[in-house]
Amino acid sequence: MQEGEAATLIDNVLLRAILDGLEDLVYICSEDRRVLFMNRAMIRRVGRDATGEACHQVMPDMENACVWCADDTPSAGNRTTEARSSRDSRVFKSTHLTVPTPNGNTLRLAIFRDITEHVDAEAGMNAVREECVVRNEELERLFKKIEDIKKEWERTMDCLGDLVLLVNDDGKVVRCNRPAKEFFGSSYEALKGCGWKGLFDEYLHVSADTLRSGAEICHEPSGRWFLYNIYPFSPVGEGGMAGLVITLHDTTELHRSREETETAYAKLAATHNQLVQQEKMASIGQLAAGVAHEINNPIGFVNSNLGTLSKYVGRLAEFMDFQEQVVAECPASLERISAKRAELKIDRILNDAGELIRESLEGTDRVRRIVQDLKSFSHAEEEESKPADINDCLDSTVNIVWNELKYKVTLVKEYGELPLVTCWPQQLKQVFMNLLMNAAQSIERQGEIRIRTWQEGGSVLVSVSDTGCGMPAEQLERIFEPFFTTKEIGKGTGLGLSISYDIVKKHGGDIFVTSEVGKGTTFTIRLPVAGQ
Repeated sequence: MQEGEAATLIDNVLLRAILDGLEDLVYICSEDRRVLFMNRAMIRRVGRDATGEACHQVMPDMENACVWCADDTPSAGNRTTEARSSRDSRVFKSTHLTVPTPNGNTLRLAIFRDITEHVDAEAGMNAVREECVVRNEELERLFKKIEDIKKEWERTMDCLGDLVLLVNDDGKVVRCNRPAKEFFGSSYEALKGCGWKGLFDEYLHVSADTLRSGAEICHEPSGRWFLYNIYPFSPVGEGGMAGLVITLHDTTELHRSREETETAYAKLAATHNQLVQQEKMASIGQLAAGVAHEINNPIGFVNSNLGTLSKYVGRLAEFMDFQEQVVAECPASLERISAKRAELKIDRILNDAGELIRESLEGTDRVRRIVQDLKSFSHAEEEESKPADINDCLDSTVNIVWNELKYKVTLVKEYGELPLVTCWPQQLKQVFMNLLMNAAQSIERQGEIRIRTWQEGGSVLVSVSDTGCGMPAEQLERIFEPFFTTKEIGKGTGLGLSISYDIVKKHGGDIFVTSEVGKGTTFTIRLPVAGQ
């Protein structure tokens, strides 16, 4: 075909209008693969009018866009393919047609239709179809699992010892477990639809209207006791059922053992009181030597001072006798009196006498306080609580245990202003003594014990810290267990901290401990001001 003939055909006004009006991309090339025509859509896509260029250069962003170039067969026929643009991922359906001309030549017509949305929609439909298949399979598995869970739950409920009834808003039994069927002596079908209140009236002889959740019911024919509880539940989803779950828990064995438990508890309480006293006495025994030493020291200097005072009094008596004699002989003997006064050191005696008497009084007062604190500590447990100053209780306890502390401990007191606490003072003194003794025993040579008190809200807090050996975490977990001790065999009963814990709990308080190996331990006690 000559170019003139092609131009004549292409220049046809009607053909151009039709091709330019298409949204599809269209170009026409000759047998030698040169572009003869591009419609407007193709020009917009390519960005230029590529007339005269090789057809494979028109759309280089799509592989095999020109089937004639790809096939390289001059006589290639009509073909339809799909290709995706590497430029913008658009998908085109290309139709390549060979059009014979009247003079026996051939034109090649390429039409590209953008099917991206169609391809994406089809891919989406396929994905949805696959997802529906997967979801359907999941639903089938889920329904089977739900059915299995339902059967498993029913078997679980049947294994319970409690009687369980599920009733609807009308008070009719909807479901029940096997123990309920056995107790009421009916089948599941017979119980279903029965009013639960009527069942209680008939079998338990109680009016359900007067029962409250948590009440105990006695089944007189069998002597069995039940704990009654009722739990309302709301409907789940639209059309769901609302109703009640009613349970009867068999407490027969609990009732039978209650008296034994109360008796055993009374014995345990008595034993505990004995242990408190025994632990107290054991601690006092450890302190006996130190207390004796503390008593002997003040008594010793009292005796010594009183002996010296006796000598001074004798000299004063001698001087007074001599003075009377001299004065009686001659009033002019004043010089002799003065000389004798100096010889006997009367002035010095008079100056020392006041100091000696003061020291003696301090010593006797110290003896009195030590004995009083020791007697107070060894008293039996008070029957009634009373207001007490925690700082005074601490000072009293320190006074008792001071002989165990003074040789290796620097005692630091940081007392805050505290309100009176309603408590059992002697019991708290025992707690403080246990903590102080443990702190002292944890210090091998020299260390510090710090006692701190302060108020937080309605509570008083006491902390006892030491710089001793500390404890590892595994010991802290058991520190308040009865008979657990970190001391050598024969040096501790393992009851001190256990008893202290119980005493603090009896006061409605708490006791905490923190410790670090090699650095020390801190016990903190929290006591309510109003008491328990």
